[in-house]
Amino acid sequence: MMKEESISNRQLLFLVLLMQIGSRILSLPYMEAKYAGIYGWMAALIGGIASQLSIMLIWNLGKRYPNQHIFQYVYTLAGKPIGSVLTFLYAIYFSYSALIVALLYIEKLSRWVLPKTPWWVLLLLIFIASGYAAMSSLRLQSFISLSLAPILIAGYLTIVVSGLREADIRNILPIGHSGGSSFANGVFQGYTAGFGYDLLLYAFPFVKSQSSRKLLGAITWANGLTTLIYVTVVLICALNFTPDQMSNIPEPTVFILKQLKWDVVQSIDMLFIALWFSILAATVYVYLFLAAKAVCHIGAVHKEKHVLWVWICTGICFAIGCWIPEENVINAVSGKPYEIMSVVCIVFIPLLLLLIPKVSRLRGRNI
Repeated sequence: MMKEESISNRQLLFLVLLMQIGSRILSLPYMEAKYAGIYGWMAALIGGIASQLSIMLIWNLGKRYPNQHIFQYVYTLAGKPIGSVLTFLYAIYFSYSALIVALLYIEKLSRWVLPKTPWWVLLLLIFIASGYAAMSSLRLQSFISLSLAPILIAGYLTIVVSGLREADIRNILPIGHSGGSSFANGVFQGYTAGFGYDLLLYAFPFVKSQSSRKLLGAITWANGLTTLIYVTVVLICALNFTPDQMSNIPEPTVFILKQLKWDVVQSIDMLFIALWFSILAATVYVYLFLAAKAVCHIGAVHKEKHVLWVWICTGICFAIGCWIPEENVINAVSGKPYEIMSVVCIVFIPLLLLLIPKVSRLRGRNI
């Protein structure tokens, strides 16, 4: 284990929390209203519970190999050829996740705050900052996440205070009428909004904990806080807008922030989106870090070229981001392909790796 990469339970909590809270805080209320109607908050809550089930799966897998991360035990369980393919798949997944988080935020930043700034300039800023941070160890990244926690707390409280001023309970009445097209899709939106705990696939052996249960407790707290934030924001948006209004407002959170007037700052919503850059960068740099670690382990032998691969992954993400037309960014990077890849890497592969030893033992008994 690399001594400089060891982190505490508290550091793991904040790392995962900041990874889970991303640009979805601006758009999740709209998506939940679209699919689950006035019960969007309930769909977000169930989505958070589903995320906890995925966390339990990854935790059980890590507990079986407490001194190894997934890029090591995947070769033990699946062999070198298949292990290399799976490791490469994770490298693509983590790079793709970094690209999506960056693009979805830049699209909102460009539309709300910096409409005249060239698209590539905004992309360059976030990828330079994230790539630089991704060069560091897991421990240093956790320190950065801890320092960004006050911004997250202040942003959340600002949304709550702004939203409660004009909240109207009649907007979520009558009970029994949702107005959404698919509650199950709403639950899935809440589930995908909580992605970020997949960090545990790599970080498990580096967490200094007295027991694996305390480690589970830390990441459960992170997921619980994320779920609380999402449920609160979705509910506040539902209380401020009618279902018809919500269907026409892609980022209702921004309009809620406009309701708060403060003499010191002219536009709270603009300040919020600008400061949220640091939260998004935290998510992007951890994904770039994981992507580089995955590439370094392709072939079962760890190659000490982490910094080089961080910048290669960053450069590839930047090039793809510049190639995608700004007006088509949402349709181009999000949707079914990413959702399928995420479920495969977070649920299917860990479940398969967890079952391989059990299947092997059953075969041995039958023989």
